[in-house]
Formats: sequence, C-alpha cells, structure tokens
Amino acid sequence: MAVTGKWSVRMPAAGALKGSSSGQVTVRVVAPAPKPTSARPASTWNCPAWAPIKGNAPSGIYHLPGQRYYTRTTPEVCFATERAAQQAGYRKAKV
Repeated sequence: MAVTGKWSVRMPAAGALKGSSSGQVTVRVVAPAPKPTSARPASTWNCPAWAPIKGNAPSGIYHLPGQRYYTRTTPEVCFATERAAQQAGYRKAKV
C-alpha cells in the first residue's frame, strides 16, 4: 500500500537567524511489508523465538510454551500467535 500527499513544515528561526522558513514537498509513504505469522522450525525440536507455538500437522494440534507436551512435540510449522494457528486449521492442545 502506498500513500502520496503533500506535507508542509514550518520551522521557527533559531539563534542569529531572523524570521522563519517554510516549504512544501510531495512525499510517497510506503507501508512496511506485513510480518509473517508462521515459519518452518528452526531445528527438529525448536521454533524460532518470534514464532514459539508448535504446530503438529498430523494431529492438527498446536502446543504453547509451558504446556505439558510442548517439549516433546516436533513441530512441522511454528506460529507467532494462537490466532494464526487457528486460522491455519489447528486447535489448541487440551493438556
């Protein structure tokens, strides 16, 4: 997404300068790329720090850090948020 428009700036005089200065320039503002919501595992057992939720594809279950089987789960996909996991069709582990 890009936004184009006119920006004005008025800068008051400073020090020995008298009066003020103003100007107008057209700028193009570009929104940053959206952040990813999932990633591949960093290793067999670990997810990247920014996406710590482990998704187990065969079961369709995701595990949060601190849950009972989190350390025993080998992730096929890692999620940044629970919402991202749910949107991908995964459900939260019950234990």
